[in-house]
Amino acid sequence: MILELSTRHVEPDITVFELRGRLALGNRLTEIEHSIKTDLHSGCRKLVLDLGGLEFIDSAGLGMLVMCAGAMEHTGGRMCVAAANPRILHLFEVTHLERVVALHADAESACQSLGSSGTATAG
Repeated sequence: MILELSTRHVEPDITVFELRGRLALGNRLTEIEHSIKTDLHSGCRKLVLDLGGLEFIDSAGLGMLVMCAGAMEHTGGRMCVAAANPRILHLFEVTHLERVVALHADAESACQSLGSSGTATAG
């Protein structure tokens, strides 16, 4: 399955990226990374990566997540990961990524941890 991305904005200032498919080395990974960087440069300081639909992640995908977390921290922002399946959670533990980014059971709790009620707006 090709990696799919949808974005939504949550009041007042949280962006949720929903990833579905396979986060692996390739052009689509580069496009996703560019989308996240564009939001970051546009002022996004609270980011939730909803991995509920993610089936697979490779080392390039993990590297992209680390880059995003580092970029958010560098700009004074915060990033959370939500709804990762058990296999992906295991990879986070093995690579110690859970020390770098907060993990949440779902996007709603991740948004709440960033200081929002979780109410979505059109975007």
